[in-house]
Amino acid sequence: MSVDSILHDWNGRLYSGELAWSRNRFELSYRDQVWSLAYVQRYDYQLHFNDATADLYYREENDLPLPGGAVRVKLDVWHLYADGVKFAYRWAWENGLLIEPAVTLLRPLDFQDGSLRGELQPGSGLLSGTADLNYRYTEDRLLEHRFEQPSGTGATLDLTLSWKSEVRELKLQLQDLYGRVDWKDAPYTLGSINTVDRGKPAKVELEPAFSGVRGEENYRQKMPVYARAFFTETREWFCWLVDVDYLFGEFWLRPGLRWDGLPGNPYVGYEARDGQWLLGLSDDSSAWFLQLGSDRSNLHKARSLTVAAGFQVFL
Repeated sequence: MSVDSILHDWNGRLYSGELAWSRNRFELSYRDQVWSLAYVQRYDYQLHFNDATADLYYREENDLPLPGGAVRVKLDVWHLYADGVKFAYRWAWENGLLIEPAVTLLRPLDFQDGSLRGELQPGSGLLSGTADLNYRYTEDRLLEHRFEQPSGTGATLDLTLSWKSEVRELKLQLQDLYGRVDWKDAPYTLGSINTVDRGKPAKVELEPAFSGVRGEENYRQKMPVYARAFFTETREWFCWLVDVDYLFGEFWLRPGLRWDGLPGNPYVGYEARDGQWLLGLSDDSSAWFLQLGSDRSNLHKARSLTVAAGFQVFL
């Protein structure tokens, strides 16, 4: 399904898949030769599911008939929205080696962390069954649990390693190499959801009756590691580039070319896993850059999107 459909009405074409995610960063920083100080915002969302769960939700949102046969429900959600302050220090050597660790102190603002497992069966024009729920949140999006908003603190450790010669550069970025948020009095729901009859034959039945426990307790939310590796080789009129991303146990490989001899240093890359083409522009001193990637020429139909921009002022 397209990104636009997921964010709005879920009425686009449904494709097979098991992962939907969004990773967003904003950073405003000051840097001198060896250290930097930045204000950061981060918004991360990831959903792991099976095809049957996506199809069931799609039918519910579009008021479609029941699926045929048993439906095995599988859904994992992880979300964090936070801001904070980032401190980094850089060590550089004459042989081109650079090491830069960074620590970010976070103020968490919103989170979701949970799983839903079960099986639903069609019968008498309804879909009925039981699903086990383990769910923690700042907003209950399933059962309307009312509570006082929790508070928390968090921290992450990032690490950048790079080596650069006259014609080649290697760089490895490890983000959230260590990361956690400690929530105080975080709400939770543990138990089972049972479907009940809403009196709408031949429609998906998701109106739940809940049995279990609700409460608040201290909770430690962990973060997945994000790794990115870069390789660049400079030729007379262009550069070879290869980027590799690692997240959620999956890899994304993007080979590309950048023409440094042309105005704007245009860049073209391709990521085969999602079928995403990437286009970019930058200046010679890396004071600014812009990159846009999509698997469709029509962005409203895109299932994969990349938007990145940066601007620096040298004092």
